[in-house]
Amino acid sequence: MIDWTTAADLDKCYPISQITKDKWALSFPSCNIVSRNGRGEEGKGGEKEKEKARKEKKKKKRDEEKKRREEKRREEERREEEKRREEKRREERREEKRREEKRREEKRREEKREKRRKKKKKERKETLNTILNQKGQAAFS
Repeated sequence: MIDWTTAADLDKCYPISQITKDKWALSFPSCNIVSRNGRGEEGKGGEKEKEKARKEKKKKKRDEEKKRREEKRREEERREEEKRREEKRREERREEKRREEKRREEKRREEKREKRRKKKKKERKETLNTILNQKGQAAFS
């Protein structure tokens, strides 16, 4: 005798309405959910659930692996971006040093020019004074 309290378990193979209409369907090997003791031990229906669970586990594992790879990729991109930024900073510093060196060099050149101008001016003045002194002395002699 079949325990009809497990009819909900039978729904895994056949709709409840069909089970009530066709009780002989329970004898099919494709739906051997109800055992002799009527406790509803699972046969092939349980295999389907196990297979579904295995597939879900595989899918979950694939999803986790995909997430892990994506996270790894993002981390790598972040590192690369950080490297690019650091290289850019270094290049900016080098460029700033070059500019500063050019400014210093230009300042040195300008100071040298100024020094030469002053020296030439002083020499001209001295030459002029010497000439005037000589003419003045010549005028007195």
